[in-house]
Amino acid sequence: MRYGTLKDAGAPLPAVAGFQPFGRGRISAFANTNPALLERLSQRPDVETVHLRLNYRSGARIVTASEYALGENRGYEVPDDARDGVLYFHPRNGDFADHADHLFSTIVPDILARTGISPGQAAVLYPAAWIGDAVADAARRHGFEVIRSDTNALYPRGSMLMRWLESCAVWCCGGWRTGSPRYALLSSDAQRIFTESLTDAERRVAFGRRFIGGLWNRRDPAMPVHEWLDGLSADVLNTEFGRCRSLDEERATLRAFITRAREGDVAGMTLAQFRRLRRWRQPA
Repeated sequence: MRYGTLKDAGAPLPAVAGFQPFGRGRISAFANTNPALLERLSQRPDVETVHLRLNYRSGARIVTASEYALGENRGYEVPDDARDGVLYFHPRNGDFADHADHLFSTIVPDILARTGISPGQAAVLYPAAWIGDAVADAARRHGFEVIRSDTNALYPRGSMLMRWLESCAVWCCGGWRTGSPRYALLSSDAQRIFTESLTDAERRVAFGRRFIGGLWNRRDPAMPVHEWLDGLSADVLNTEFGRCRSLDEERATLRAFITRAREGDVAGMTLAQFRRLRRWRQPA
């Protein structure tokens, strides 16, 4: 990790570049970025660079192995009380499809049996989305559900609308009983998303009535998610979309997902399966 400060600016301007152990580098939390640009920035005479070497998320053995994988010593360190971590090596010939099949036929079942973790706690790392296609196909053949976060994901990870709809699905699948998530939180999030439309008290009250009715009438975990989304769109969302030009891209994302859930690669997905997307995205 590198932290740089522009020294000659009127006020310090921080710039952070994160270099993860198993990748050549990426700028933390940003997509489609070029770490080489920050490398060049760090070489400027008016920039002070501080190397942050502490890796507080990985075990000692994993950090050591990462430097072997990178082929260079970056001086990563771990806290004194860090666990060693465990590495297993599985040499395998064949193409990516063969590797993926072996992963889900042998390696993943062994991990689940040995550790007692749930499938939703396991992650598969790969360098490109086209390799993820092979992983997803193999997972489905062996009865595992897969949530992708690459460029071939169900929808962009940063979609505010879809993340909100995931939370709504959790509420409809029992959250209304437990209060998790709270309806008040769903409602306040909705008002932020549709702020361009909900400009006065009268509109907010009308939206609230449609919103609670739309959710309450669709509390069926077995309902196909495309039917749930179609109904919620007709009863609640379309009115707001029509008054929110800034949400055109979010609306297109929703429509694309509904099409995939109706007749595409995730046809047959239920509301219960959709709501699990939110649970699997939560930090450990």
